Amino acid sequence: MHPLFHFINEYATISEAEFKFFLSNFIQKEIPKKYYLLEQGETCKYMAFIVEGAMRQYYIDEKGVKHIVNLHIENSWAVDRESFVIRTPAFIL
Repeated sequence: MHPLFHFINEYATISEAEFKFFLSNFIQKEIPKKYYLLEQGETCKYMAFIVEGAMRQYYIDEKGVKHIVNLHIENSWAVDRESFVIRTPAFIL
């Protein structure tokens, strides 16, 4: 079964049929290394569930220094919540 099914069932019990309907609203994407899911200044339109691998969120300050603020690992969600919810440009990558 899909890792997201197990993740959801840690918090609420859903049937396989309900999960298939739920999953039909998702787009599965493979994101290659060095690819940005979201770039600084863009508005976050999607949430990502990490099935395999890891992702980091960071921002680059005015001096060009990279500051990592989140590390998303398998079976977790990656999203810039503020940008996603209020539809503002993302500060972090």
